[in-house]
Amino acid sequence: MTARNRLAGLLARQIHHHLREELQKPSSAVEFVTVEGVPFKDLTAKMIADLEKEFPELLTPRELPFSLMQAWWDESNPAVPYAQSTFKTYNQLMLFRVLDLKHNSEFLRKKFEEKMIANGHALIGRGRNLGFETIFPAETRMLQMISRLARIEGIPDEETIPLLLDQLILTTQTAYRMFDSLFRESLNQTDKILKSVLPEKIADELKKTGKVAPVHVDSASVLFSDIVGFTRIAEELPPAQLLAELDRTFAHFEAAMKPNHLEKIKTIGDCFMCVGGISERNRLHEVDTVLAALRIQEFMRKYQKSRARTGSPSWKLRIGIHSGPVVAGVLGQERFNYDIWGDTVNVANRMESAGEPDTINISEVTAQAVQEFFILEPRGRIFVKNKGEMEMYFVRGILPELSVNGGSRVPSHEFARRYATKRRAIRAKG
Repeated sequence: MTARNRLAGLLARQIHHHLREELQKPSSAVEFVTVEGVPFKDLTAKMIADLEKEFPELLTPRELPFSLMQAWWDESNPAVPYAQSTFKTYNQLMLFRVLDLKHNSEFLRKKFEEKMIANGHALIGRGRNLGFETIFPAETRMLQMISRLARIEGIPDEETIPLLLDQLILTTQTAYRMFDSLFRESLNQTDKILKSVLPEKIADELKKTGKVAPVHVDSASVLFSDIVGFTRIAEELPPAQLLAELDRTFAHFEAAMKPNHLEKIKTIGDCFMCVGGISERNRLHEVDTVLAALRIQEFMRKYQKSRARTGSPSWKLRIGIHSGPVVAGVLGQERFNYDIWGDTVNVANRMESAGEPDTINISEVTAQAVQEFFILEPRGRIFVKNKGEMEMYFVRGILPELSVNGGSRVPSHEFARRYATKRRAIRAKG
């Protein structure tokens, strides 16, 4: 019999003994424990049966020189005694080790790697501290114990050590792949969080260079929305309910922005601010922003109807839009804050405050850019603080010939065709 088979047999007997002891431990340690959704006792019983099938000699009792798992655990100086501990994940590792020693199979090694990576993700997800500083010393102690066992059983070191070194290398490589997978997942999560806070282009620049230079944008469309009578509503609702309502409402606003690639800038209390034209995909940012405003308005209409059916108070919204140059940039070193500045921002805010409940109020600059697409109602010249009188327009919907069934809110194929034609013309101009 080869040293590999002899060592596999010795280790199988030790694990067989250990697993049977697992089933004898206090009920509090095993009764309600599961491993990947399988009851611990059922999984342990299956592992025992698998071992007995691979090593029929285990059915013949034999005295052990010492209990490998207990000695390994006791040497680790645990806070919980061996008799009160269960070795859920490690039992699977040791069973694999026995089978790998016997069969030396690449297929088994691949399955082991997959399980280790899955277990690593599960343990990290449950808040367990997992790192090389815990895995490597524990593995080294175990292999030393196995080496001692082999010596007692008469297997020479020169035959045992290469096998155990191979096991250590395998475990270390697998641990590396597991941590690499965890690291990549963490990077992906970080990337998602960063891009939820900053525009994608800005986030990519920040990752590459560690900083973002301010950007001057010749033309952008800024949208402000504000809830009418919010202060009174805030006094009537419990804070938790108020926050939940705002969160749900702003989530719908963000969803309305996405089809036209607008960027959310910030929320301040009940005020929601976004901008079109920062992204290269917003060549027709004035049209994109008005479309987003109509979607927001439609959501508010449905929201008001649903609240009316239950007799609950509802919110009314003012929306204002203005187009012009802005400066965009990131403030902060530890907590990033993406924002835009310029007179365009101030005027857009004034368009909102000069509007009426449940309306979209736009400036003349924006109106000139969108008149081929939308129904506009002139309001005349209205006084604006620090600006004097300004021409304003209400957006009443999409032009009938550009809307589905001649309605006013859903763009038709003809709308898309006109939009694409104008976009190509703008692109051709550079």
